[in-house]
Amino acid sequence: MTVDLLHPRKSARDTLRKSLPSAQWEQNWAFTQDIVKWIDAHRIMSHPLIQRMNEGDFDLKALKVFHLEFGFAFAQIFTDAVLRAMGTCTQLERRLGPLGKVAPRFLLQLNMLDELGFDGHKTCEDGISGHPVESHYVKFHDTLAQLGLTHEDMLFYRPSPLALACRQTFEATYADHTALTCALACSESCFDVFAGPWAKNVEKRTEVKVEGGYHSIHGLTEEGTGIDDDHSEDMWYVFAQTVTPERYREMRLAAEIQVDTWAEFADYLESF
Repeated sequence: MTVDLLHPRKSARDTLRKSLPSAQWEQNWAFTQDIVKWIDAHRIMSHPLIQRMNEGDFDLKALKVFHLEFGFAFAQIFTDAVLRAMGTCTQLERRLGPLGKVAPRFLLQLNMLDELGFDGHKTCEDGISGHPVESHYVKFHDTLAQLGLTHEDMLFYRPSPLALACRQTFEATYADHTALTCALACSESCFDVFAGPWAKNVEKRTEVKVEGGYHSIHGLTEEGTGIDDDHSEDMWYVFAQTVTPERYREMRLAAEIQVDTWAEFADYLESF
């Protein structure tokens, strides 16, 4: 067996696909793409908040609230949720064997390296270069500091009911690999469309150094795409491997509830 060590993301995706019988993978992948198409057509993808952020409508006061709300709803727990998903891969071993358990962990780890501050494009004497201060969550707190907010402000912030509901869409799934990866995949698909406009608004209306900071990680490019664009499709691959036909209806409903909840969260933020 020839092993391709030079294209880890492609190799991991191929291994995930081959961990299932071909017909089952095709059926699962078609199901996931139906969810993606539904999300693409959902009102969240053209939410008025996006255009208003593109135009820099929100001032410093509103942006402070945005960051605290988002921090509680997503940033504080996102890495935790991915780590949980790596752990819940153990639920796959009985059905898919050792490689079926390890392959999604491998793909999730590629995402986790980015989240934790490694730079997969650079090497050093210890292997991949990186530093904890480059982690996305630390960079998020650096941005909070530039906005005049402290770690204590984040820790003791009283979130809105909608921020609580968004956070619960992750935390309620922590024991269920299929449901958790569905939530992660949906969130990756939805967040991409907000990241660039949010970065533009921050750049226009605050003194935050966007270049090289949290908002450069998520979406501030001339093309409007994010550095983490691979993460969304990676997560759909992980979900497509684990979902089974008897759970299609349940997972479609879960995806709809999740995205509807996040759209209501966007409604709330647009009110500022």
